Amino acid sequence: MLLLRDRRSELEEAGVSAFGISRDSAWSHVAWRAALDLEVPLLSDWNGEAVRGFGVAQD
Repeated sequence: MLLLRDRRSELEEAGVSAFGISRDSAWSHVAWRAALDLEVPLLSDWNGEAVRGFGVAQD
């Protein structure tokens, strides 16, 4: 996440829209964004549907 934060302008110049996704709650993401000073959107996949769809689920 810190790499995305630190290189955000480079990614935007390249036309990349970065985001984070995890099974943590939306409230947890609010805390992470504040603690790390993130502007990258964080998506909550609390039921694991997206991570399974992307094939990156970890049990």
